[in-house]
Amino acid sequence: MAHEHYLRGVAAREDGDFDAAIALNPYDADFYFFRGSTERDREDFGAAIADFDAAIALNPYDAGCYYLRAEAKHTRGDIDGAIADYDLTIALNPNDASAYHSRGNSKKSKGDIDGAAAGLANAIALNPDCADQIIETIQADWRARHPK
Repeated sequence: MAHEHYLRGVAAREDGDFDAAIALNPYDADFYFFRGSTERDREDFGAAIADFDAAIALNPYDAGCYYLRAEAKHTRGDIDGAIADYDLTIALNPNDASAYHSRGNSKKSKGDIDGAAAGLANAIALNPDCADQIIETIQADWRARHPK
């Protein structure tokens, strides 16, 4: 019976009905993660953060949950919370160049230029292909602060 209940939850997830999936199996962190991702895509960041919190409570070792929660926190202006979540993402997955890049951007938002530079340098070291994107971002930021 429990396995059938779980399978109905999986089917609900596949249909995109995350509320039904969670109702059928409230202990599956993936359901909260996927619903949170959907809410983030719809820019409902408060709901996304709540679902990422629930997913993390059920599975505190999922770096992806911390990363997406950090993005949502940053967007809502909780820069310290975002940096803390990026730190956790990196602790769980030290080869995630995107986490270093995003943490660097969050540190830049706080005015921590040295911390931002270190994060961006780590991102480039892990993924040299992102160097051009990072350089373009830095140049655009500089031009915005130094108009002609």
